[in-house]
Order: sequence, then structure tokens, then C-alpha cells
Amino acid sequence: MAYGSYANVLTAIREVLDDGTGSLRAIAAGRFTDDLDPSVDEAERQRRGIRSDKPFRVRITGQRRHPASPPILGSVILYEIDVEVTVSRTVATIEQLDADTFSVLEALAWEDADAIRQALCTPPNLESTSASAATGIVGDHLRYIDSRGKVVPIQGDGAGRYETIHRFSAGLKVAPATS
Repeated sequence: MAYGSYANVLTAIREVLDDGTGSLRAIAAGRFTDDLDPSVDEAERQRRGIRSDKPFRVRITGQRRHPASPPILGSVILYEIDVEVTVSRTVATIEQLDADTFSVLEALAWEDADAIRQALCTPPNLESTSASAATGIVGDHLRYIDSRGKVVPIQGDGAGRYETIHRFSAGLKVAPATS
């Protein structure tokens, strides 16, 4: 029985964002880094958020049967998956207090949002991984839902993180065994 290529989906998205793979509207390598590990402590997240290559994390946050999916005994199953990309920037206390400085930081975060949307929503960027493993994403791209930003306060010196969360959906084609 074949199952969905979820690891390939996540790998292809991370490669487009981290390595600049993709044939159209690619993101320059070095703009982002797949380094927003939830297991590291807050001090390490804060340190990573200062770098020029902004840390991000990709997650599949939901799945449901697609309304156009054929009967379960057929040779194809279609799912609708939800994907979130979170990008984090460290915000110093002075940046939070100075409106002009904070506006510049927010503007850069929203420019990143547009770059992410264009790269992930343009086919054939998500057709396969760089190792040519198929993702099964219908149309070879994600569909943009929305982006939102928030300041995450950090205890101690008053610094924080400005996180942008970008939500997408996609169809995923799975070819289960027929016997």
C-alpha cells in the first residue's frame, strides 16, 4: 500500500525556502534557514533571530479528505492538507519602543511574506524534492490562505520575537494499493 508523501512535501517546501530551489520566483539562498527548532531554549531562538538568514519552521497542521476525492476503493485518494510556515525575528527593546524602527522590521517581515507566498504558490516549485522524489502535491504548488504577525515577549531583558505565520493549503494525491 502506498501512503502520502508527507516527508517529501515538507522536504520540498524547506528546500524552496532554505536552499532557493525552484524554477520560478525562487527565493535567494541564504534569506531563510530551516533553524526554528522548537526544542531549543528561548535564548538560542533569540540568538538565531538576529541573523540575516531568518529562521523558519514548516509544519503540516491538518488534513481532511478532499471533496473531489473518488470512492475509497478507487486507485486514487485526494486529501486537503494545511501547511504553516513560521518565520522568527528577534526584536530588541529599542525596536519595540521606537515606532520608526519597528515599522522597518515589520515591513521586512511582510516583504518576506510575499517572497514566501510567491515561491510556494508558483508551480512547478513543489513538484519534487531536489533528490527528484515526488511530493504528490496537486498542481505542484500550495494555495495561499493568509499571514499574520505577532510579537512574542521574552522574559528578562524586554526583548522579544516578531513571528509571522503563513498559512497555506494544498491538494495531496495518494495512490493506495487496489488489492
